[in-house]
Amino acid sequence: MQAASNKYCGTLPAAISGLEIYEVEGMVSRQFGAAEGIVAGRISDGRTPRVLIIHLGTNGPVSTSAFDALMAVAAPVPKVVFVTIKVPRDHVAASNQVIRSGVGRYGNAVLADWEAASRDHPEYFSNDELFHLNCSPGAKAYAGLIAGKA
Repeated sequence: MQAASNKYCGTLPAAISGLEIYEVEGMVSRQFGAAEGIVAGRISDGRTPRVLIIHLGTNGPVSTSAFDALMAVAAPVPKVVFVTIKVPRDHVAASNQVIRSGVGRYGNAVLADWEAASRDHPEYFSNDELFHLNCSPGAKAYAGLIAGKA
């Protein structure tokens, strides 16, 4: 969604009013499993965030083992916000189930259910695709959901 936000509205951090953005680590085609190493590296460098927002899984399935591995390295983070995914891919339902159930197993994990929040809102998305956000009201709704959980 970071790339979609940049395409339609400028950067997502600018859209999330009221939140201090420490760092954004966006990359095209990143898989969920890559988050473990990125977060571990930040923490080992002494850059443990107060809030960590994870929105990955659009480019491939999310497994329970990858979720648990990420949460093992993110244990020092006071709050980890997981955003469910909404893309036209076969793995989405299973990946969102892993995210939803995973959040329930960790005291520092919080769910931002973008799939549910956007389900009945086609106006949130651009006309060219059904999952890229438009600037308004899409990016604003997305940012508001995340800000409300952070």
